[in-house]
Amino acid sequence: MNDFGAPPVDVPRSADDVTWLVDQFADRVPGVTHALLITSDGLLLAASQGTARNLGERLAASTSGLLSLAQDGGNVLGVGRPEALTVRYPGGHLVCMRAGDAACLMIAASPAADLGVIANEMLRLIDGVGPALTPQLRSELGVLAPEPGGLLGVLGPEPRRLRR
Repeated sequence: MNDFGAPPVDVPRSADDVTWLVDQFADRVPGVTHALLITSDGLLLAASQGTARNLGERLAASTSGLLSLAQDGGNVLGVGRPEALTVRYPGGHLVCMRAGDAACLMIAASPAADLGVIANEMLRLIDGVGPALTPQLRSELGVLAPEPGGLLGVLGPEPRRLRR
C-alpha cells in the first residue's frame, strides 16, 4: 500500500513490462498527456505511446535539469533530495517523482487534470516499478533507446522493437 492506501501495480520483470506499464499509466489516468521514465542524469528509459522520441528525449533532459536545480536548493537548505516536483504552466502541468535512487517518473498533464489523482497513481506505479529497477533491468532499459510506446534497441544496423 502507498501513502494513499492504494495497492502498487504488479512488479515488472522486463524492459517491455516497464514500457507497457508507463504506456498504460498514460492511457488510464485522466488528464495525463505524456508519461516518461527517465534516469536522474536525463536519459529516457521508457515513454508512453504518442510521445515522439525527440519530445521524450528533450523532456527527459529538461526534467533532469529541473531536478538538479531542486536538489541544489535542497542541499543549500539542508532539507535533502527532492521527492517530487510540480510545475504549473498556463497550458498544463509537469509532475516528476523519484522512482528509486537513480530514476524518475515524469508526466505531463492537461490544465484541468486532478493532480491529487495523478499523484496517487504515480505513487502506485513507482511502488511497483521502483523496486524492480534492478541493475539487470536498468541495464536492459539503459542499453535500449526508446521510441513512442516502446523501446528501440539497436543491434547492428537494424533496430528491434520490444512490445508487450
